[in-house]
Amino acid sequence: MTWVCLGFLLTTPCRSESCVAEPHCIIQPEEAQDVSTAVKVINFFQVKFAVRSGGHSPNPGWSSVGSQGILLDLSRLNSVSLSANGQIASVGPGLRWGEVDKALDAEKAVVIGGRLPTVGVGGLILGGTLRRCLYLWTERSV
Repeated sequence: MTWVCLGFLLTTPCRSESCVAEPHCIIQPEEAQDVSTAVKVINFFQVKFAVRSGGHSPNPGWSSVGSQGILLDLSRLNSVSLSANGQIASVGPGLRWGEVDKALDAEKAVVIGGRLPTVGVGGLILGGTLRRCLYLWTERSV
């Protein structure tokens, strides 16, 4: 797990500069246990935080947090795997839908997801879309 504090460089491009609020600290978990540890630390200190999957949302504060908080950046949770029978895809929340499509295309598999390749998996699945119909299709396929 990587912790970067003050003086970091934002490496995940964002659709709009208005959605970037520079955090005090960025945590980049590499596995589920790292996420759990980070959330426990955040909770212990009662610090304001935000979670970024793809960082696509142009709304201030949706995928970023200001200097008083911590950003939990999921970009390193980026694996894609397909079950042996090809029926179930396991997709990391740090991926963007274009990366998922590319990985599964090689396996001749598809998933219900975002139509724009830059949209993050985690945000869309957890209801980050303003299009309720797409959200329901995606949510019900998890």
